[in-house]
Amino acid sequence: MTFQFIISSCLIIGTLVVYKQINFMIKTELGFDKEHTLSITMDRTPDQNTLNALKKNYLQHSNIKAVSFSSAYPSRNSGGQLLRGEGMEEDQNVLVWEWRVDEDIIEAFGLKLVAGGNFNPETENAEEKDCIINQTTMRLLGWDEENALGKILYISGNKSRCIGIIEDFHFASLRDVVEPLILTLKPTFRNNIILRLGNGDIKTTVDFIETEWKRNIPDAFFDYQFINVAFDRLYKNEKRTAQMFSGFSILAIIIASLGLFGLSTYETQMRAKEIGIRKAMGSTDLGIFRLLIGRFITLILAAFVVSIPVTYLFMAQWLNRFAYRNRCVGVLAFPFVCAGTHHLAGAATGAFVAVDLRQRNVLLLVPDDRDGLPGIRASLCIGLERVPVERGAGGSLLLLLAGGEREARNQRQPNDTVSSHVAHSIVLVHGVFGCAERRS
Repeated sequence: MTFQFIISSCLIIGTLVVYKQINFMIKTELGFDKEHTLSITMDRTPDQNTLNALKKNYLQHSNIKAVSFSSAYPSRNSGGQLLRGEGMEEDQNVLVWEWRVDEDIIEAFGLKLVAGGNFNPETENAEEKDCIINQTTMRLLGWDEENALGKILYISGNKSRCIGIIEDFHFASLRDVVEPLILTLKPTFRNNIILRLGNGDIKTTVDFIETEWKRNIPDAFFDYQFINVAFDRLYKNEKRTAQMFSGFSILAIIIASLGLFGLSTYETQMRAKEIGIRKAMGSTDLGIFRLLIGRFITLILAAFVVSIPVTYLFMAQWLNRFAYRNRCVGVLAFPFVCAGTHHLAGAATGAFVAVDLRQRNVLLLVPDDRDGLPGIRASLCIGLERVPVERGAGGSLLLLLAGGEREARNQRQPNDTVSSHVAHSIVLVHGVFGCAERRS
């Protein structure tokens, strides 16, 4: 039974930790607006005039707030580039992600500028390209917000000038730290259209987007997805792990609960005589409940002591896979409390039911000499009610159990066969208790 408690505790704790981490990743603020943001991937890039006309038509819809072109978007990166900052040696290149974007990318994703300004579309075709870097890139180059603006960057040998710094945002899974990113104003290889929608009718808006797409680019496939959906797909392995834990946890809980109830009932049956005596001596149901649950608590605590370090080490190792995780103490404390509460509740329920079943079979035998002859008066306790049983003068009590029916019958015996010893004894017949008391 202790082994069942250990296994079920480990599974319950593991399941809750996995779900809390997944919930943390889904609800964590990513630093950009992923809700109602839609991307269209183009299998081929149309000419710039066609794209400009399409963008203009999209912006005429009241529920489309921003439109931008980009070579990448959160959850889908483009290639990395070697970057060297002003004043760095040629062999001091660092690897960064480069997104080729237009001037509306910051508005489309709701990015936050912490220094500098946005792109100027008039410089798109200039020889020296403008670029905006994130804070991680700034720190990697050894710059700060005061001296980074206006500095020259060499991106795979091409000269660019830093005009702004954006706040770090998560454009990849929370398993990884925020990596260095550079946004460059380049018209080439921008094969994704980013649209930020309002709070209006999404279906109607998407239908409008598709209609305009087919009207402007009729031979291109309309392939779109929402950024929040694409981002959630990054955690499909974790969700699969959570589902696996859930299945085994439910099975373990059912087995442990049945085991608790069975052990409670068996324990009560084995201690039936003791319980009957305690009831006869005036013990309350609460007292018997404490008596029965004491052993279960010992088993649960023993299993808990074993499961805590095992589960903690395993789940801490699993959480180390994530660069960003729920660091609150409750991420592990709460599951431990839930597992312990389940076991204690199961033990308490089993003990309560066992006590309830046992208290239905208590027979009270009370001496009765009202007619001048030594005899007994019997009553059968069923639940909280006491049902009188046939009384006779003198004699012994015979209890019959047949077909689930109880029949108590007083048989008249010679006076000398009934004694106070009989009247004060505990009689056990087919598992039904009788307790005798002398009436004052």
